[in-house]
Amino acid sequence: MPVQVFLGAAVEFFLILFSCIFLLKPRLLFGEWSEKAGSALTFLGMFFVCLCFCWSVILGGVLFVNGYIV
Repeated sequence: MPVQVFLGAAVEFFLILFSCIFLLKPRLLFGEWSEKAGSALTFLGMFFVCLCFCWSVILGGVLFVNGYIV
C-alpha cells in the first residue's frame, strides 16, 4: 500500500473518531461542563463531520490515482 493511501486513510480514521467522540460521548473525556461548553463541543463535532466529508472526496481522488478504484 502506498504511503499516500495509508496517510489518507489514517486521517479519515481520526476525523471519524473525533467526530464520534465530540458528538456522542464527550462527557467521557471532559466530564461535566456548562451549557456554553457543551454547545462548543457539539459545534466542534459538526466541524469534524464537515472536514470528514471534504476529506472523503480527497481520499477518493488519492485512491483513484493509485488505482484502487476502477
